[in-house]
Amino acid sequence: MAARDMEALAAKRRAEGKRKAYEERMTRKAKREGLSDLGCYLNFCAEVPTADIITRLKSLAKKVRVAVWKKDHSHHGMAFHFDDEP
Repeated sequence: MAARDMEALAAKRRAEGKRKAYEERMTRKAKREGLSDLGCYLNFCAEVPTADIITRLKSLAKKVRVAVWKKDHSHHGMAFHFDDEP
């Protein structure tokens, strides 16, 4: 039982370390982009894409679509919505 508890504690510490590293990366990203809210990426400042937005973006040229996606929806997986396209 003690071995299992130790493994669980080690796993929890690894997860916490990964989370801390992620938070630090997102804070650095916000600083690089000159955002006033350094927690922006942690608070999900990117807009959630709706079905209408996805439809509109599919009608755009790929280069334009990527630029709009990065600006407005960067927290969401673009490949999930557009992976079936060339």
